[in-house]
Amino acid sequence: MSVRSLVLAAAVLASAAPALAASFDGTYEGASSIATGTAAYCTGNAYTRATVYGDAITIQGQAYEGVAADGHGTVKADGSFTASKPTKDGAAVAYSGKISGKNLIATWKGPACTGTLSLQSR
Repeated sequence: MSVRSLVLAAAVLASAAPALAASFDGTYEGASSIATGTAAYCTGNAYTRATVYGDAITIQGQAYEGVAADGHGTVKADGSFTASKPTKDGAAVAYSGKISGKNLIATWKGPACTGTLSLQSR
């Protein structure tokens, strides 16, 4: 293989890398469900939306009472992600999940409650 061919191949691969990393881009919507908790308000479901752009994820919607600020995190090339969302008292809710096809599935854990996300791209 010539040097010119190697340079051309490297350029093609380099230009494809951002497209591969961005394959999860979009908006995912659905429910955040509370599974367990120590507080009386640790029950129910809430509308949640996640927006993915490149390797960044933003999670919007109230996880539970006092946790309404946006959460932010990072998406890996395989679709797995972690994010955190601040609580009103300065603690955090931690998210861990995976995006596969049109589905975003995650678990979350906060100081008072734990739950799951089940979102789909629109």
